[in-house]
Amino acid sequence: MKPGQMKARRRSKEGRWAWRLTGFVTLCVYIFMFAPIVATVILSFNASMFGGFPMTGVSLRWYAKLLTNEPVLAAFQTSMWIALVTAIATTAIGVVTAFALVRFEFPGKQTLSTLVILPALVPETILGVGLLVLIKAVDQPRTLLLLVLGHILLAVPYVVLVAQARMVGIRRVYEEAALSLGA
Repeated sequence: MKPGQMKARRRSKEGRWAWRLTGFVTLCVYIFMFAPIVATVILSFNASMFGGFPMTGVSLRWYAKLLTNEPVLAAFQTSMWIALVTAIATTAIGVVTAFALVRFEFPGKQTLSTLVILPALVPETILGVGLLVLIKAVDQPRTLLLLVLGHILLAVPYVVLVAQARMVGIRRVYEEAALSLGA
């Protein structure tokens, strides 16, 4: 066997081991991340008041209690309302903003683009605490509207980024054809 062939075979073996090690590490990370979730879901069906293995029986009573708990249901309803309003508002704002940033040239375009994307670059916790401090500094009472506006501020950059990525791929010819057809 030639020296070049031996090197190639050794590299091939090293490459296979590297992929196997990468796969093993990836599997360990997935197990580390999802095992607590799986354990929580399994233990939610435990008949005992305290979670633990071995389970004392299988029961749906905790889910029945959850569905009769008024504060939990009210919080869930509020969360769904906030999510719906946020989704509608961010879609409208994000698509219009992305359209303007992709299709038009205007003074301050780069500044606007930076300002729109900025909330995605700041960790959500820091942004939330900063907004809370700002609301406290201007002596504004905390309301549901301010909560929705905070969620919109967090979500708009992602809508703009996704919409921009799609609009860059759409040629003007298609827009002109749609306009000629009454769109």
